[in-house]
Amino acid sequence: MGIPSYLVANSLTGLVAQRLVRKVCPDCAETYEANSDELKMLGAETARLKKPLGCTKCNHTGYRGRMAVHEVVVIDRALRRMIAQEVEIEDIEKYVRDNMGFKDIHESARDLVLSGITTIEEFNKVAKYMD
Repeated sequence: MGIPSYLVANSLTGLVAQRLVRKVCPDCAETYEANSDELKMLGAETARLKKPLGCTKCNHTGYRGRMAVHEVVVIDRALRRMIAQEVEIEDIEKYVRDNMGFKDIHESARDLVLSGITTIEEFNKVAKYMD
């Protein structure tokens, strides 16, 4: 964009990325044991997931409502300095993970699947978008 990095760094207060996922209908969702492919995708050894079935309360879609999946980075002094100095993105990512407890959008979507709020299909949509 042609903007000097020090101006970008001094202007930022935070970064946010967000996607919406559909929530499984609590009235008709069926619980099942994840198969090996799903476990591999989720990075889990075991998991009980939700499958959308459909009922009158969800208009036979299996889903009711949406929920935001997000990642948030608050720009602190050290991070501002790294941006101004044009530090490699890998080093910035390591800093926010190690020092800010950062969870990316992929990890946030994974947590929603494992907690039964959304489905593996919705997780795959987020993962596909982020690649």
